[in-house]
Amino acid sequence: MNLPPRFRLALAIFLALTLGLKLLVVREAPAPDAALFVEQAEAMLRIQGFATARVTRPFGTVVTGSRGACRLMVGDYPPDGTMAEPLAAEARGIGPLSYVWAGEIYQQAPKVRPLIEFYVRRELGRLGFRIRRWPTLAVATGSGCGGPRIDLKSLMILPR
Repeated sequence: MNLPPRFRLALAIFLALTLGLKLLVVREAPAPDAALFVEQAEAMLRIQGFATARVTRPFGTVVTGSRGACRLMVGDYPPDGTMAEPLAAEARGIGPLSYVWAGEIYQQAPKVRPLIEFYVRRELGRLGFRIRRWPTLAVATGSGCGGPRIDLKSLMILPR
């Protein structure tokens, strides 16, 4: 199709204006704060009497805790599910892996609601809003943790 030169010029100007406007308005989406998660997880476990350690792997950092015969691991599970296998492999030496999101415990990682929340939060972050995040916790507990439940409330909502 052969368009008149004036139409092509108008189309090129329109395209340049819309792309330029997008570059001015759209910001980089803020990434979840992995360091904050690790700090909060360590603090939460220490308050509950656990000795903690950070285990850094190529996929990220998990926090392990031990208190008497109880051993556990807490990790930040990404909503896109890309780290399921590495987290499961890390948990094998401790115990079965379960997931906690928005106060609910799951045997399989929740997918739809955390992913929707992630995308909404990311797009609002691009617009300059700072929305708290609800991380999905990957939690492995050993057989020696039969006593009182571990309180994970301080990790349920994070500021970033």
